[in-house]
Amino acid sequence: MLTLELSQLDLRYANLRIADPTRRARLEQALAREGQQVPVLVLAGTADRYILIEGYGRVEALKRLARDTVL
Repeated sequence: MLTLELSQLDLRYANLRIADPTRRARLEQALAREGQQVPVLVLAGTADRYILIEGYGRVEALKRLARDTVL
């Protein structure tokens, strides 16, 4: 398991996700309370970049919480 900077993530599939504000708020609250429990899924991209496959909600919530890294 790696710890990555959020800036290293390629979010090319973000527009394929369905927005659910209620779920997003619950996820953000859980991350604030308990921290990240489940890692995201990435594929190696070019250079020092990783393509985010699964975990867009967690990444979005971590950004709103002003976190810099993701598992």
